[in-house]
Amino acid sequence: MCTRVKRRVRWAALLIAMSSLIAVSAAANNHGRDDDKSVRGEDRWVPAFAIAGAFHGQGQKSDLQSSCDVGGPGADAGSLVPCSQAGPGGRNDPLTLYPDPNPLRNPADGKEFGFWPGVGIDVQLMSPQIDVLPMNLGPRVFVTGEVMAVFPPERSTANEGSLTGLAFPEQLRDLTQFPAGAIGGVGTKTTSKADTFEYGAQLGLSFPFDIYGRRMRIKPSFGWLRYTIDITGSLLAALKDDFNGVALDRTYGPNSRIIDIEKRISKDINAIGPGIEVELESGQFGPIGAAVFASAHGYKVLGDREFRIRESVTFPGGGGGPLDPGPDGLAEDTYRAEWNHEIKPWVYKLKMGIRFHYLGK
Repeated sequence: MCTRVKRRVRWAALLIAMSSLIAVSAAANNHGRDDDKSVRGEDRWVPAFAIAGAFHGQGQKSDLQSSCDVGGPGADAGSLVPCSQAGPGGRNDPLTLYPDPNPLRNPADGKEFGFWPGVGIDVQLMSPQIDVLPMNLGPRVFVTGEVMAVFPPERSTANEGSLTGLAFPEQLRDLTQFPAGAIGGVGTKTTSKADTFEYGAQLGLSFPFDIYGRRMRIKPSFGWLRYTIDITGSLLAALKDDFNGVALDRTYGPNSRIIDIEKRISKDINAIGPGIEVELESGQFGPIGAAVFASAHGYKVLGDREFRIRESVTFPGGGGGPLDPGPDGLAEDTYRAEWNHEIKPWVYKLKMGIRFHYLGK
């Protein structure tokens, strides 16, 4: 069973367990309950503690490109050999200089809307009821703080080739027996992943309603969310001094060059936005009241939503001019890679769990 399937099975089991807990809590006897404000804790400040699971969703898009400083046209128009060929006779033939960089790998772009789960706790403090509405329906002010551990998969939006690590043709370890195009596991990609912990807070009003003898609360709020995203750009390419990508005298070039570029950047994301929660009292056990809840929030990202990664690597020549081969037998060149990533302006969060209120005596 693959890792992704196992992860989904674990989260399905978690949701089933949470649903069972909610069902048991909802079926509990309402010991000691009546409509008195003191019993409900509506005449005092009430602290609460909650255990919850959540799903997040956010869109993203990215693009990538790479180039070399020195290169020439390949044997075929539009082919990807400019950075691997300095001239018609291979990398060490007379150099062909161009005013613009030539592509090392194909450019690529992509976008997606991804989901990731989380589990955590929150603490809440609710004020005494404000008697401004009839029928005991006055609102209460509440403030909530939360910490959540998230388990996001590594999401890949822009990919080119198949970057899995160098793979040489079997039984062909002699470089003169195969072209650079036969080396597998090369390509470029952009990946993103949220950090392990996120933090949030909400401030809102709680409006009570009675449904079939149980107290329900509708709780609109305005919240803040903080999380961290790691973006990684990777490139792996293999070049050889083949003769225009084909064999000369039934052999290919004897010299090779591996370009391996990777860079990661992280950014803290702050977002604010509205939300709504529905909370249903499900039982009271002495001074502790239990309630199940579900909420939905939308957060607008503040500040810069773009990530830009630039990285390069230079292979020196032999010091005797541009035609003098370097230690790897190929001419001097610099290879550059560029990754651009952008997260969408809104992140969405669905949350459900069970909350325990301390109601006092």
